[in-house]
Amino acid sequence: MEVIVALDTHPVYKSLFHTFKYMDLGPVYQFKNYHEKLHYLFRSSSFHVQYLDMSFSKENIYVLNSPLISFESWIAAKNRINSIFVEEYFYKSKYKDTLVKFILKLFQNYPFIAMTKRTHTFLLESKFSSFLIPPALEKKKGRKTRDIILFIGRMIDTKNPFFVFEIAKRLKNEDFVMIGKGPLLQQVKSYSNNYSNVTVFEHIPNERLFTDFYSRAKVLIHPAMKDPIGFTIIEALSTSTPVLTTSYCGASDYLPNDWVLDNFDPNIW
Repeated sequence: MEVIVALDTHPVYKSLFHTFKYMDLGPVYQFKNYHEKLHYLFRSSSFHVQYLDMSFSKENIYVLNSPLISFESWIAAKNRINSIFVEEYFYKSKYKDTLVKFILKLFQNYPFIAMTKRTHTFLLESKFSSFLIPPALEKKKGRKTRDIILFIGRMIDTKNPFFVFEIAKRLKNEDFVMIGKGPLLQQVKSYSNNYSNVTVFEHIPNERLFTDFYSRAKVLIHPAMKDPIGFTIIEALSTSTPVLTTSYCGASDYLPNDWVLDNFDPNIW
């Protein structure tokens, strides 16, 4: 028997790999060529459905994305494949909660993994079998001297990149760095021309992201309006970089209360 983890190759999922290795269910493998075999059936700025070009074997166990976004999860259930689903949904509204419970009810007999406390609570209260496995990264070296305030994330509405300028306007003596791609990138770049203390990068190689940016940041600001987990929060913590974020991010469950805000008043930030 093998355990096939068919999730994104982002390093925060290593915590899942370690868990299954400790359970000694058999060899644990990452699904090969994940990004090359990932296809989107539907995608908008706030919702997407995907599928992987993959085959299943009843002899193995598959760790798959949530049935809410993953087409192969439905295929696995239909064919009674041994599966575990990684869920990210948490409370949004009474209507959406009811709809999600109805959809997931079809997978009631399968175990779920939650990577945030709020998702884990939602699943347990909805009578699902849920196991909480927090996302984690290996610790990386941070610098003793820190000289920038950092924003990293997709340039989309829900990540709220323009809020950074509201803070930069009030902290003129601080240097801000923004890194990310997305449909709002050109607008963000244009906006930054009015701020001498804001620098915008579209892309930074992953290793440099840690050595040259996370490690020298005084703080990561993540003012997202909605983020199921918030991988950049986990990345920042791995370099001992403090984080300011909103209560609308799943990873805020693991932060001190003083680091989490539930409003967008730039003076409070």
